[in-house]
Amino acid sequence: MFRRLGIPFGGYVYAQPSDGAAEARVLWAECKRLGGTGVAPGCDIESDPKIHIWSNAADKDDGRAYCSQMRQLGVRPAVYMNASLEQATRPDLWPEVPAVWVARYGLKPETPRNGVQYTGH
Repeated sequence: MFRRLGIPFGGYVYAQPSDGAAEARVLWAECKRLGGTGVAPGCDIESDPKIHIWSNAADKDDGRAYCSQMRQLGVRPAVYMNASLEQATRPDLWPEVPAVWVARYGLKPETPRNGVQYTGH
């Protein structure tokens, strides 16, 4: 429907602690297959204690592998994390230069939440 209406769209993957580069290849192949190449393909890196718990090092390693693979495919990637994880891993400083997508919740989203406020770009 988006394509028919001329609205750019892209893909999104809820990352699993594994191989970020493989996730990037699969996601980009699906984006191309579906014609969703008009928006930076996003990788959502979160910790869900019911499913898995990541460490900041694993978050950063997996996210950078995803971003690096997307760059090798000729695509600017996007990463999505909550403000606390973004502040801990600082993807705005990664050499792969992803588009940074920060979750912000509440009536005053710029107010530090639980003592953490994302200060990157």
